[in-house]
Amino acid sequence: MRNLITQTILSKTFGASLMTLAALGLASACDTGEETTERSSQYAPATPSKSQAEQASAEFEIPAEVLEAVNAEAPAAPASQPAAFAGDWQAQLGAEVSRIQGEAPDWFDALMSAEAKPSRAGMLRFVAPEFQDPNAAVVLLHRYVNGDDAAPVKAALMDALQRTKGDYALPVSELFAAAEPEVRVAMVNSMRRAEGEHAFATLAQGLADADVGVRIAAADTLAMHEGGATLGDELIAALGDSELRVQAAAAKAIGYLKVGSASDLAPLLGSEDADVRLRALQAMERVEPGAAVGMTQFATLLEDADPTVARAAKRIAQ
Repeated sequence: MRNLITQTILSKTFGASLMTLAALGLASACDTGEETTERSSQYAPATPSKSQAEQASAEFEIPAEVLEAVNAEAPAAPASQPAAFAGDWQAQLGAEVSRIQGEAPDWFDALMSAEAKPSRAGMLRFVAPEFQDPNAAVVLLHRYVNGDDAAPVKAALMDALQRTKGDYALPVSELFAAAEPEVRVAMVNSMRRAEGEHAFATLAQGLADADVGVRIAAADTLAMHEGGATLGDELIAALGDSELRVQAAAAKAIGYLKVGSASDLAPLLGSEDADVRLRALQAMERVEPGAAVGMTQFATLLEDADPTVARAAKRIAQ
């Protein structure tokens, strides 16, 4: 019933709203015209008025009375919150599951039977509001350990963990090695906001994984993690990975985190791969601004066959 209500609302509100936004975009495009990129302010494209923008935004909102009806049908969540995992996490998981089943049996059943939906990119995801609860991390882990879901669904279970704002780093770190590659990718991605030694244990395993995709995902996750510098040495080691894509991901992470030195990145400036050269050059400028100019490879980069690399080098040279 809740899905039917939501689908009806979306079909009505989005249809009207898209027409409004399309009209605003058309007016802006007409004002812009076929002009050069070196425009003066008098030729700037028109901006929709505040009232127009607010009206378009308001049309995307679901009426409050309908939201209340939808939420009224949602099963009640558990009244208490789970404790952080420590020690024998499997025994603790069983105890937490028993608590949730006692406090909110319908809510538990809803999460256990929920179906993952494909995203625009084709990846399965769990997006129901019930998953935005620390207790959901317990149910997701329980379903992962005791269920019979296929690998793509297991990956979706691991992906959903980060949206629960619950604790899950310890169990995931110990489940990591036995998981399928696509599930391990989701596991390292789930550590983006996780904290503590177990989160970094999973990411360290990811950087050393046999699967290229997992190694890249681990480097990318560390790049966006506020504590990513914890594995700075491992990222520097990844610059020597046998896969060029991993080298590029490691260089990008090193640049974001500002770890290591220009000398760590210098060998990659002569890489056969343009993306590796670009990432190394950009990272070097963040780690040690100006250091690239003194490198023997820099003159070659100024005339690089790849225009993106050449432009980046010329900006640094200015």
